[in-house]
Amino acid sequence: MVSVLRTREVVLFYAEQSLLFQLAEWVHGHPAYSLRVASARAVGGIDSAVADAALAIIDAAENPAGAIDVLEIAAARLGHDNVVVYTERTNDALEVVVRVRGSKLLLGPMSALEWEAFFEQLDRYRVAIAKFPAAKSAPANEVIPLPAALTGREDPF
Repeated sequence: MVSVLRTREVVLFYAEQSLLFQLAEWVHGHPAYSLRVASARAVGGIDSAVADAALAIIDAAENPAGAIDVLEIAAARLGHDNVVVYTERTNDALEVVVRVRGSKLLLGPMSALEWEAFFEQLDRYRVAIAKFPAAKSAPANEVIPLPAALTGREDPF
């Protein structure tokens, strides 16, 4: 499948050994993709790390609160559909925050085939969403209100 990602760079934050191993195994068969581990110590560092990235993956296994902070900063630049939170430990609060924000939450560990399916699904989503005119004109973090006919109430904006 041809990827529709702007670039093929995937930036990793708080990446633990398990996630690094899984993605290194997957990316080995996909030389067009590159992985970069970035520091999450400063807001400016997070923002610049995702500036040219197609996707940010945040490992929340050891630091769920830090992962939420990185999620907010990275999503402001990339949009929530381009930021993924990965964990190998269930955490109800983390799940609520990630899903309410509209990002994806992946529970690992995942096999190379599962990563393949994830990236293929992501590409299919991007192809489908690119067909909507609003997707081409609105910034990634702008809220586009639904028409009143769909919500059954007047638009408060």
